[in-house]
Amino acid sequence: MSLVQFCSPLLSSTVNEENQVHWLPALDIAEDGAQYIVEVDVAGVRKEDVKVLFDNGILTIEGLRKNESESKEKNYHRIERSYGRFLRHLKLGNNVDAAAIKASYKDGVLTITVPKMERIKPKAIDITVN
Repeated sequence: MSLVQFCSPLLSSTVNEENQVHWLPALDIAEDGAQYIVEVDVAGVRKEDVKVLFDNGILTIEGLRKNESESKEKNYHRIERSYGRFLRHLKLGNNVDAAAIKASYKDGVLTITVPKMERIKPKAIDITVN
């Protein structure tokens, strides 16, 4: 799979009337021979408010950044940080070891390590002639 397919924007987010997506966190995707590494900027999002799912070849990262400091007494001059629900979908395909996916959270960065499955090499079969 090429990196272009891997980062396809077609699966970046969904929006519907009942459950709107408010923002998309920035992410970096790296790949080496053994794994994909996804790093997502989710500063200000509590670990409990993030979910990582893998189903049918698609890695889903969703969560919620709450605006707990909103105050009626403050006169905001500028608000640039996004709050609310986010959702990212990344199409990885089925050549990953779903049981070995790991996620960690440190300093506002969610790191997801997705190991690739070993490709099964074709087996040569000897033919005997009777």
